Amino acid sequence: MASGFCQTLMVSAKPVALFGAMDPPPFGQADLFRLAGWLIVPFVVLLVIFATLVWPLQDLPLY
Repeated sequence: MASGFCQTLMVSAKPVALFGAMDPPPFGQADLFRLAGWLIVPFVVLLVIFATLVWPLQDLPLY
């Protein structure tokens, strides 16, 4: 799950770093954390749905 949220740090993704370094900056680190807070809920829900419904349909084990 951490790979999906690497964009919440200003230095972890090149486009985020490039746009965040503009003058004036369009967003800051606090904005990225706030966005991640909103996105974690649907991200976890989708992960659970795929883990319990989609993966078993593909004959993949749950463990």
